[in-house]
Amino acid sequence: MHPLICRALGRAVELHAGQMRKDDKTSFIVHPMETALIVARANGSPEAVAGALLHDTVEDTPYTFAALQVEFGDAILEIVSMGTENLAIVDWEQRKRDLLQRLEKASVEAKLVKAADVLSNMGSLTEGILRDGEAFWTKFRTPKTFRLHYFDQIRLVTADVQPPWLQTEFDRLLGGLSRI
Repeated sequence: MHPLICRALGRAVELHAGQMRKDDKTSFIVHPMETALIVARANGSPEAVAGALLHDTVEDTPYTFAALQVEFGDAILEIVSMGTENLAIVDWEQRKRDLLQRLEKASVEAKLVKAADVLSNMGSLTEGILRDGEAFWTKFRTPKTFRLHYFDQIRLVTADVQPPWLQTEFDRLLGGLSRI
């Protein structure tokens, strides 16, 4: 394994220790690892795979952009920062619009990481709904229609960097969630 990816995996495991996914059954680190595997399968660079492992660290842990930059450099900082929500924006829809606007100008690697992130999230969401029914949607603060629209917007903004298999899987999961 590439040394950069090993370092990123170690840091992600350390920072996400004790965190759980929305289903309250799955360790959070599964999500960044799955995101990284999707990026690797799409022939992402070592920087993109490392960025995928670290993509939620600034948003969901005390880790800062400054610390990320010192430890992993500018390329990883760009990948992570372009896909990280601005939590200073309180309104969910406005925060997502801000993220989408930034993604339009983002690098191929940042777009690929975000597409993989959302693909992983849609898979987890599908599993939760199939297991727990419609009640699983209540674990989220936003209505189903808002979330599905956001996923579709990510699909559109990242379509230019998605290999055909990723586009197919994205469409399959989004269509399935729309029908549930």
